[in-house]
Amino acid sequence: MTIDLTDLEPITFSIGRRKESIAYAKLYKKSDIENPTAILNGELRNQCFLNGQSAGIYLQFDSKNINKICLPFEIVKEQKNFVLDVTVRGGGLNGQVEATRLAVSRALSNINKENRTLLKSYGFLTRDSRIKESKKYGLKKARKASQYSKR
Repeated sequence: MTIDLTDLEPITFSIGRRKESIAYAKLYKKSDIENPTAILNGELRNQCFLNGQSAGIYLQFDSKNINKICLPFEIVKEQKNFVLDVTVRGGGLNGQVEATRLAVSRALSNINKENRTLLKSYGFLTRDSRIKESKKYGLKKARKASQYSKR
């Protein structure tokens, strides 16, 4: 299930990063979309699109990952007003979910300054800077060396 959002202008745009993943989030007003039948039952799962697919399909119907993305909307209590379109690339599924959550939180804080203090108290606006350590010359991995031989 997809919605054509190419003609619409997003309310806000934000970027989230985690490990190797980068998420570009765009928030649209639900009232601007002409096809209300594409949004079923007012659930966020049907209002959130990742790489052109419904969030449930893209995240393989993993409720834990879907709830991670929905959490900023539930905290701000704005989940019925917006449609979320996210383009994600790089990394694994968990990194993409956390990058998306950061991008959504930043987008919601751009809309309303009160949202910023609320989301900041939950730690959703903090970028997790942990990344993979690079491989060193002469070693097998970042820190793994070959076994030491005494003789």
